Amino acid sequence: MTIFEVKYKTNLFHKVWNELYLLLFFNLGLALGNVSFFTSNYLIIELCVFGLLIFSLFNKRNRYTYKLQFNDEDNFLSIYYCQFIILKFEQKIDFKDLQISYMHKRYGRGKIPKTLEIKNKNNFIVEIRQKYNLGWTNKELDEVYDKLEKISTRGIL
Repeated sequence: MTIFEVKYKTNLFHKVWNELYLLLFFNLGLALGNVSFFTSNYLIIELCVFGLLIFSLFNKRNRYTYKLQFNDEDNFLSIYYCQFIILKFEQKIDFKDLQISYMHKRYGRGKIPKTLEIKNKNNFIVEIRQKYNLGWTNKELDEVYDKLEKISTRGIL
């Protein structure tokens, strides 16, 4: 059994605070730019902004993976992740249903880190970015990818 686990977790509430901070400046800029439009459509604007915020919480790409456990005897991978910032979940994937991709992927604000995507029968499960992640180092992520690559090329270990 092989276990990869994040040893240092960044503060998730700090990330949420940054997003709320950006929303505040968006509203402020909108209010200063066109005061009459902002005051007459304030409720609609705020509903759209908070709708987008809630939509981003339900997005599968916002899962923070903190532990991967490879069970070579029973041929499955257990993925432990946080969703909605504080709720923790576990998902098990059989090695034969496991699909991975490890490539550079573009994100908002011009970031293009290498991203490891883990799928179960073409259903997206989680992604771990080489940078801007929950605490995975580049070396740990490369080791995880090597392990996943061995499983996918050889089949079941």
